Amino acid sequence: GQLKESYEIEVKLALQKFTAALEPLLIVLLAGGVGFIVFACLMPILEATRGMQ
Repeated sequence: GQLKESYEIEVKLALQKFTAALEPLLIVLLAGGVGFIVFACLMPILEATRGMQ
């Protein structure tokens, strides 16, 4: 009855805190991945233009 409800609320709050803490980390990881891909695409282009000079 009441014990079950209090545990459900406790678990729900803990899960919300966990996901709120995880969001910034995921954003940083995604930004790093995108940055790496952009860097990997641009480096050969920059090296090719240096080779032409």
